[in-house]
Amino acid sequence: MGLQVHEYNIFFLLFVAASPVSYWIWRRTFPKEKEKPDEDRLRTESQKSLFWVFASLALQGALLLCAIVLEHYWALQCPVAPARFHDMTRIFQLNVAFLESHYPGRAYVAEGTMLAVARGNNQLNIWDQDSDMFLVIDAAKEDPESAAKTQTDREAASLVEKLNRFYDGKPGGPYTIVYEPDRWLVQVHGPDHGHGDIWLWQKQHYEGLPVIFNPDFTFEGLRTPTGGKRHPEEWVLPVTKMTWNGVTLPVANQYSKTLENQYGGSFMVPYRNRLQCVENLGTKVFPSALFFLYVGEIVMGALGVPVVLLKYTRKLPTWNSPVFRPRSILSGAAVLVFFLLLLQGFVKQQYVSSFEMLKGIQINAVDSTSTDIQINAVDSTPTDHLRTAKQAPTPRKAMPLDRDGPLSDKQVQLYKNVGFLVLKAKDWLTDKETGQMLQWAEEVQNWPEKAHHWMKYFETSSKDNSKILNRVENYIPYHEGLNNIFNGSKALDILEQLHGGPMVLYKDKINMKLPGGGGFEPHQDILAGWGSYNVSNFVTLSVSIDHAHEKNGALECVASRHKQGKLGGDWAPLGQDVVDSMQWDMVPTEPGDMILFDAYVPHRSAPNNDIVPRRNLYLTYNRADEGDHRLQYFKDKRANYPPDIERLPGVKYEYKV
Repeated sequence: MGLQVHEYNIFFLLFVAASPVSYWIWRRTFPKEKEKPDEDRLRTESQKSLFWVFASLALQGALLLCAIVLEHYWALQCPVAPARFHDMTRIFQLNVAFLESHYPGRAYVAEGTMLAVARGNNQLNIWDQDSDMFLVIDAAKEDPESAAKTQTDREAASLVEKLNRFYDGKPGGPYTIVYEPDRWLVQVHGPDHGHGDIWLWQKQHYEGLPVIFNPDFTFEGLRTPTGGKRHPEEWVLPVTKMTWNGVTLPVANQYSKTLENQYGGSFMVPYRNRLQCVENLGTKVFPSALFFLYVGEIVMGALGVPVVLLKYTRKLPTWNSPVFRPRSILSGAAVLVFFLLLLQGFVKQQYVSSFEMLKGIQINAVDSTSTDIQINAVDSTPTDHLRTAKQAPTPRKAMPLDRDGPLSDKQVQLYKNVGFLVLKAKDWLTDKETGQMLQWAEEVQNWPEKAHHWMKYFETSSKDNSKILNRVENYIPYHEGLNNIFNGSKALDILEQLHGGPMVLYKDKINMKLPGGGGFEPHQDILAGWGSYNVSNFVTLSVSIDHAHEKNGALECVASRHKQGKLGGDWAPLGQDVVDSMQWDMVPTEPGDMILFDAYVPHRSAPNNDIVPRRNLYLTYNRADEGDHRLQYFKDKRANYPPDIERLPGVKYEYKV
């Protein structure tokens, strides 16, 4: 797919578009002459033209600096001002608590948060900083539009009164409650330019269908029913609940349908783009230091470019002061640019170290009667660890093992007897690494399809028949952070203690299992053609990105049957008689937990029938003295079952096991 308009830097496009006009004005004012232009003529006859030259160059300079500013802001992940973000986060949390206690079953989180949920992002959506809520109110007793508005105004007045009482004395205030009657919108404004919207949606009947309605232009694009501004009521009510970042949030009953109604069938594709960055840049960066730095750079461009060009090309011969000599101008401009770049780098570091953590903001549950606000920030380093294929780091060997190794003798013996072992996140990862694991997995999840690099596979959702991501393979060579964990001592020390020698990575994948994603039939990994590589055994690490439980298809294993070797034929799931003879144990996990199991352990997982994803990293290893088969494995995989983007038209590819 080619680049979309919103992926371009709009200021650079405007700069390019305006360049011919500036050049035309320049040539009209300063025609090519063999002799030096007459100074008196410039002073007396071209003052007006000179003004337009200066104005056009000032515009060019401002656009060029705007383009540079936008790229810097894009590199920062387009954050809002830190104070504003924390203000909005606090208001969002308080609004959830208020609406749950005062309007139970009638309020749910708006589309931005539901998008984060649907896409498996475990943080508040950073691209629009959504802190909105939707509140469904009763239908008017009369049909006319005026009656509907009157009913809404009464509900809004009651809501504003309750909110004023609720927010009185709350920490982080003072708060201001505002009602916009034309939009059916109640806003809670905090002291640091943050706000939380509560949109009123009225129950109505439209073309014989029970719907909820809001008249604002924001919802004109809703597709069903025709006419916009309406959702079918059954898609929303009764609201359902989900636990997200420690807080129980109300969401629409069929949230995927409401999201598709607003955004179309591609709502699962992240919509971050430079145009969204432009909106944030213009409305949500003030009053941070970054805002004033950007304004200073743009002003410098608007004034500096025309002065430098006009003086350097000797088009302003009457400015004879040493300050305006070309060498002085260029030297001063270089010093100023260097200073601003240093300042910009400092501001960027501040955002990364202090405020870029907004990408990992977690909101804890708050009792509706409590006034305490708790906001945890997951340490989130910038994405400098991403590398291209040519830059991919060489896997490191494991550090020397301690005498006893990272595992206890009891854990080693349990693995040998049962065939699998569970390690809690705290037993092998730091808190920072657990947070990074989530961040890195989401980065891989959001990578575009790219032929002959990482391998993205898709499936059809059982919920709404939409195309959803199934898994990503071969990502380790392209992600330094994950490579350092799983090709470093953090993982290899554990594996080498279990298998008594150096280990090498055989294959890597992330099973996404998004809501509506399919399960995996009972099987042994060794039956997937792995025996053809002449390796006696493999060991797989399964690392949880999300909480895995029964409803979203947690892994199920069978203890101690690994000692019996192959229990079926190659390239096929286990037979039903074998499956029925086994005792299957579900292994629920929390983010960062690791399950280790060898290639002969029978395992399976059910489809994801929940509204949250169940993502797991799977990395498989073998003993180094049995060869490094990774390149050959992926060569064979691409030949037999290539990723979607590499498939040939008209060829049928079959997934076996």
